[in-house]
Amino acid sequence: KRQIESDEPLTITVPEMTRFLLTLDQSVGLVLHAMKHAIGGEIFVRKAPACTIETLADAVRRKFSPKGAEHPISVIGIRPGEKLHETLVNEYEMQRVTEEELFYTVHPEYNVPEHRAEKPLGTEYTSANASQLEAAADIEPLLDKMGDIELYI
Repeated sequence: KRQIESDEPLTITVPEMTRFLLTLDQSVGLVLHAMKHAIGGEIFVRKAPACTIETLADAVRRKFSPKGAEHPISVIGIRPGEKLHETLVNEYEMQRVTEEELFYTVHPEYNVPEHRAEKPLGTEYTSANASQLEAAADIEPLLDKMGDIELYI
């Protein structure tokens, strides 16, 4: 948003890079869920949609730039150590996951419940294989829910 306000091109690293999208309220909800349900040693993961960086940049420029879809986007390339996709639950952890409507719970090795998922949940949970927001119009309602502080984080 700062780049738009300064009339600079939006810079993105790699267009096909994917990231999860969570509002601050959803993140706080994850913390509250963990506080309520933690027994000890679990990892709680909020299910969330993901999108490509290119689609996110398109949504941001359409929503916030007076130029809309004409606001330029500049690809600057991947940064050292940066990953193309986020991994929230890896292949090894998936063996110990229970699934709820909004969350995955990764249980510690010493306390895996018997009622864990009967069907395999996949090899891992990443921003590449999560539910995808594929168009700017899909992302705009999420941007509407975010306050100014979240857009600068």
